[in-house]
Amino acid sequence: MKNIVFALILFFSFTSISSASAGSFKRREVVQKKGTAESRATDEKYRKMFAQNSVMNDAWDFQRRLELSKAIETAKQAQGADYITDEEDRSGPLFFELITAVYKGDYELALKAANELHRIAIIAVPHADGWLEQKKKIEALLEFQKTGNKQLIYDWIASQKKKYAHWLPPTNPKKTVWDSFLMVEFVALYDLLGDYDLALAEIAPFLKLYREVGSGETGALENLIKALQESKSGMPKICIEDGKVCLGRATAYIIKSKSF
Repeated sequence: MKNIVFALILFFSFTSISSASAGSFKRREVVQKKGTAESRATDEKYRKMFAQNSVMNDAWDFQRRLELSKAIETAKQAQGADYITDEEDRSGPLFFELITAVYKGDYELALKAANELHRIAIIAVPHADGWLEQKKKIEALLEFQKTGNKQLIYDWIASQKKKYAHWLPPTNPKKTVWDSFLMVEFVALYDLLGDYDLALAEIAPFLKLYREVGSGETGALENLIKALQESKSGMPKICIEDGKVCLGRATAYIIKSKSF
């Protein structure tokens, strides 16, 4: 999951090419102006960036240990003045906060993070709408939490499959970061709903593809299938936070794994 997050931040914000290119060029330019106010400002930005990465490594460690509240608190810390020079620098920790809050079942917090990510994105790209899809997912989860109605979640999954069909197997015969993220999202949602057969069906084409391309993540998928089968057979959920939060076995595996 850690490897996927940064690619998704760029994708949802629609700023990947321009931001990366501009940042690289800018860094080369100010190196030639060493000692100027501009170069000192850039050096400070990079110092804060590396400091933020260090804090976020701690957040990822907390998340993998299923200490979700500590993970969220640490991500909030990484958004402080000591770690950012502009609003866009909050995007990574904010997205981490969003996905961790979803795992925890704190959908109000997740929705707040999604709104902030959208606000930050449109500062740079006024038409950016990638985060609106995440908002719709969280709103569907809130509806399920409050009423037990699953339909909005099914509708959201169907909309994503239709929109990104060209990235998913069998239409796309290649393994990508984006298809892995979608698969994990769908499986975690089905796990939450208790629809283990749908989750297993979701994994099947990915397992076939991973075996064909010789992916090193094949074993991780097999373990994910095992976790779903355990839940389907009646094995208990994984409860954390002093029993206040209970995760499906597949979801717990996804969080702890370094493969997704």
